[in-house]
Amino acid sequence: MKRQTAFVVAGSVGLGLGGLVLALAINISGERARARSSYDAALYDQRRAATAEEPARPSAPPPPSPQTVCVGGVDTFAAAIARSLDRPLAEGGKLDVAALRWLSSQAVRGQRRAERAHAGPALPQRLGRRRDELTGDWKPVAPEARDCGGKDAYAVVAVDARKTR
Repeated sequence: MKRQTAFVVAGSVGLGLGGLVLALAINISGERARARSSYDAALYDQRRAATAEEPARPSAPPPPSPQTVCVGGVDTFAAAIARSLDRPLAEGGKLDVAALRWLSSQAVRGQRRAERAHAGPALPQRLGRRRDELTGDWKPVAPEARDCGGKDAYAVVAVDARKTR
């Protein structure tokens, strides 16, 4: 075989292999693009399904009118509101997600209203004590009690029971 023929054959084989590698790279990049678009579409569908509104359950309608809930003792706002409900949050081992979402939003709103109703205390009061104006001694701070239907409570929450979402 002549030297010139060997160079032509080697060049042809090299160009052929280079073309094959290029074709495989283009094919793989197309597959990746299709997989990515499929993944993006599936992720979009999943997020849309997760944020979709759940239909209201006819077996558990919300209470018809707003009511007042008293928060006292070591109760949290959510526990006090849950205790005042006339329907359970879980029936037959299944949690009512719409009712839990409603309960959580009402508890957060009630807590914000209670915090805004009182001026923020100074630093020593935040630590649970205050200075007596007459003697100058430090005394523990007790939350202000309010009358709520004959019971003492440190917060009174008006729950909007007409809507559950």
